[in-house]
Amino acid sequence: PHCTPPQDEFSSCEDLMSNMVLRVCVWALALVATVGNLMVIACRARYKHCNQVHSFLIINLALGDLLMGSYLLLIALVDWHFRGVYFIHDSNWRSSQLCSFAGFISTFSSELSVFTLTVITLDRFLVIIFPFRVRRLEMKRTKKLMALGWVLAIAISAVPLLHIEHFKNFY
Repeated sequence: PHCTPPQDEFSSCEDLMSNMVLRVCVWALALVATVGNLMVIACRARYKHCNQVHSFLIINLALGDLLMGSYLLLIALVDWHFRGVYFIHDSNWRSSQLCSFAGFISTFSSELSVFTLTVITLDRFLVIIFPFRVRRLEMKRTKKLMALGWVLAIAISAVPLLHIEHFKNFY
């Protein structure tokens, strides 16, 4: 058979993920990321911790990582759905709204997690280096920072969805 989609170490004409080890790892990571981050969100939201700012940041980090777990689960399901016949559906899949949505979720999740980790790291760094001079983050300021992070992550992730020629096949 003539192979239209380009083959690489991850994909083949027959399968979205040709390597069995990769398939197992994607399923495992998807399930662990989804279940683990749901547990973190539930525990942090249920129990009021002494440091509410830190809990708020951890919940935001868990939300970002939960979205990555959802992305991995979606990719694993698409691989399972098209197993053995991926070459027939490759073009339709890659140009579908679901594939674009998956790309958006993947990018958004990564951006949100990095932004949240940056806020956590800067907070910890300043408190350790300047323990008596720097005020800790207050909830009001933290919420504003994270709102900015969400807006930036959405904006960055949405750019390829705007059908700009430069990003034609980005997602």
